Amino acid sequence: MRKLFLFLAAPALALSGCAGFSLAEPPSQYADRTILDERVAISTELAYQAAAVSFLALDDAGLLTPEQRGAAVAADKRAYAALQALRGAYDAGNAASYAIAADSARKAISDVLYAIRGV
Repeated sequence: MRKLFLFLAAPALALSGCAGFSLAEPPSQYADRTILDERVAISTELAYQAAAVSFLALDDAGLLTPEQRGAAVAADKRAYAALQALRGAYDAGNAASYAIAADSARKAISDVLYAIRGV
């Protein structure tokens, strides 16, 4: 019995010296991160949809100059690609690429809105 206890306790004791090491995080931390990730994804999706609908409505009405249309089309393609990357990173659970994709999507969505400003 003593050997079994030492066998099971040895890895925990060996790792207990690691600075900041925790054997387990509370489930609430995982749940909070998941909820925040979902909210970022949803808000980014909605922002993209709003920008795209605005662009399409202005384009259909013929209110965009060729320069505005060209800039908006290019930004829309970047925004859609970043949104796809955001979805992929979320599905994969990759935090680093998720943050990068979210930032890229926000920037490209802003570029779409900037391209159609003043109409």
